[in-house]
Amino acid sequence: MNLAEEALSKLATHEAQCEERLKRLDEKIDDTRNDIDEVRKDVKSVNNTVLAIYPFILGAIVVSQWLS
Repeated sequence: MNLAEEALSKLATHEAQCEERLKRLDEKIDDTRNDIDEVRKDVKSVNNTVLAIYPFILGAIVVSQWLS
């Protein structure tokens, strides 16, 4: 093999490795994006739950004042 063919062979191997690395990075980014979306849904659910408790607290205060 002459020098040019050897260089092209190394370049092709390097290109294939880089392509595989980029594919894995894209998969990690997609997984992270999905994880962030799940956390956002969980936070929204907790936020809604906390906001739903406030009327019960206020109602308990009003009822306790009314009963005393």
